[in-house]
Amino acid sequence: MPQRARRAMATVQRLAAMGLPDRLAFGELVGVLGEIAPFETAAMLWLDETHQPVDAYVTVDQGPELITRYAERWFNSEEGRFYPRQLEMQRNPALGVIRVSDFTPEFGETEIYDEVYRVGRHHWIAGVALRDGARPIGNLGIGRPPDAKDFSDAEMRLLRLVRPYIVQAVGRAGDLERWPETDLEDEAAILVTDLEGRVRHASPGAWRLLHGAAGVPADLNLLSDHVYDWARPLLRDLADRVEKALSGIGAPPARLDAVTAYGRFVVRAYALDPHADGGPRSIAIQIEKRLPVGVKMLRSPVYRSLTPREQDVARMLPTGLSYPQIGERLGMGASTVVTHVRNLGQKLGVGSREEIVSTLCA
Repeated sequence: MPQRARRAMATVQRLAAMGLPDRLAFGELVGVLGEIAPFETAAMLWLDETHQPVDAYVTVDQGPELITRYAERWFNSEEGRFYPRQLEMQRNPALGVIRVSDFTPEFGETEIYDEVYRVGRHHWIAGVALRDGARPIGNLGIGRPPDAKDFSDAEMRLLRLVRPYIVQAVGRAGDLERWPETDLEDEAAILVTDLEGRVRHASPGAWRLLHGAAGVPADLNLLSDHVYDWARPLLRDLADRVEKALSGIGAPPARLDAVTAYGRFVVRAYALDPHADGGPRSIAIQIEKRLPVGVKMLRSPVYRSLTPREQDVARMLPTGLSYPQIGERLGMGASTVVTHVRNLGQKLGVGSREEIVSTLCA
C-alpha cells in the first residue's frame, strides 16, 4: 500500500473512532478518500430501512438538480440497465464496491450519463454500498472527469479495505449538543432574500450550507423544490429581525446559531437596498459552517504526517488544558507532553502551542 494511502487509511480509522454525527463524519471522509482513490466529484444517497432515499450529500456546487433528476427517473429502476441498482448494491455483499465501467464499458454514451452525470463531469465512477449489519445507510458514488483515467484495480482494493471504517464512522448518530467550544469557520456562503424569505440570489455552495443550517433532510420533495420554500421559515425569521431592528422595534439579534444533524452553523442577516424610510428591500444572509478544531486538523496533510502520539497531543492543544491535564487524558507524563509539543514546534517551524494549532488548521 502506498504511504499516502496508508496515512489516509489511518485518518479514516481515527474518524471512525471519534463518534461524530454521521453526516458531519461523512463530509470529512469524502476529503480523506481522495487520497486513497483520487476523485473530483462525490454524491451520497442516504437510505431508510426500506432502501428509499431520505437525504443526499453532493459535492458539485450546482444545487440539488442532478440528484433530483436521478432520484425521479433512474433510482432503483432503469439504472439496472447500466450498473447494479442501489438496492442490489445494498443486498449483495459481492457488490459492496463496484466500478461502473465493469458493467458498462461505454458508460459515457448512455442515456443516464447524458441526463445526470455529464453536467457534473461524473464520468468514471466507483460505487460503495454502506450498510451497518441489517441496517442500510446509503450508497456513495465517487467520480472522475472524462479526461482522467478510470479507477484502477489497486484503487478498488483500497476502497474495499476502507469501506468497513466508513460504515463505522457514518453508522452512528453523535450528540451535537455537546459541540466543543473551540471551533473554526470552514465554509461560508451568501444568499439574498426578500422580506418574506424568498431566495433571489445564492452564491456557489449556498444550497448545501442552507440545507445544513435548516436541518431539513434532503428528501425528494426538498430536492425538487428549486425555490427554497423549505428554508423560508428560517430566512423569514431573520428578515423579520432585521426589519424590526431598523424600525426601532425590539427584536432578537439577526443571528442564529444552528446545531443540526449536519454540524454547527452561524447564520447572520443584514439589510440591503434600504427604502427612503430606512426599511430594507432585501436581506443578505451569510452562512458559516463551523468545525471542531480537532476535525479541522484531520484535513491537514501535515497533521496526517505526524506520528499517532503527536496527533493525539496536537488534538488536545486547542482545549486549553495544561500539560499535566493533557498527559492525564492521554496516559502519559507531563514531561512527555512537553517533549511532543517541542518536537511539533520544531517540525512545523513555530514556537507556541497556539502557532502549532494554527499551522495544523491552515
